[in-house]
Amino acid sequence: MDDEFPVGVPDFNTRDEHPDIGPHIHDLLEIGYCFDGSGLFLIGDKIFTFKGGDAVVINT
Repeated sequence: MDDEFPVGVPDFNTRDEHPDIGPHIHDLLEIGYCFDGSGLFLIGDKIFTFKGGDAVVINT
């Protein structure tokens, strides 16, 4: 990775039940945690459910 790449303090954000997030590619590790509620991850041609208390780790 280039030394200029902005990796540092974790970015804590929350999303409502219907986020406006388009398909994207993960260049690096992403870790998510669902505090409450539930949802779906659409990864390639697979569907993964998640609910409050679940953690997800997505690599490149």
